[in-house]
Amino acid sequence: KYAELLTMVEAPNWLVSASKIFDRKKRLSLNQLKNHISECLKKLNWKIFILIDDIDRLDDQEIYETLKLIRNTADFYNVIYIVTYDKKYICEQLTVLGIKSSNLYVEKIFPVEIKLQSPEPHFQARCLTESIQIMTKDNYIQKTATNIINYHEDIIGDILLTYRQVKRFARQFTLNIEALKE
Repeated sequence: KYAELLTMVEAPNWLVSASKIFDRKKRLSLNQLKNHISECLKKLNWKIFILIDDIDRLDDQEIYETLKLIRNTADFYNVIYIVTYDKKYICEQLTVLGIKSSNLYVEKIFPVEIKLQSPEPHFQARCLTESIQIMTKDNYIQKTATNIINYHEDIIGDILLTYRQVKRFARQFTLNIEALKE
């Protein structure tokens, strides 16, 4: 249906061709269409990687639908999904939906899991310093912030746990300090 809609606007030739193929296949069941797509993908000599970032930003129902799509609908031959997420949060949201063994549910969908290591000590402090240096050109703010960060370097990693939190804090800090200075 997406391909059909896209052909109503100026679309590349390959999309128009794909739409015509699917138009002829409308009478096929979903499983037959899925098998047809998989057969076409088998003929390719390369893999297709689909990157999905931060599904842990979705609500419980959206997470469930995304996982269901990956597991049931879009598990084509030569298609590999790389998905980033906070596993604890995903499992909590699936439990809210009534999936009791949410950890096992996720492991069935993602048989290979790569956990990112925790950042090295003082990583957050270094990132915070660099971010503030980039976000303001005011030498006084840069110097003062660097001194404060260096002095409290040991606790910054305990407060700002993720790179995203570091960036958000740097942005808020810089905007507030520049406003106060004015």
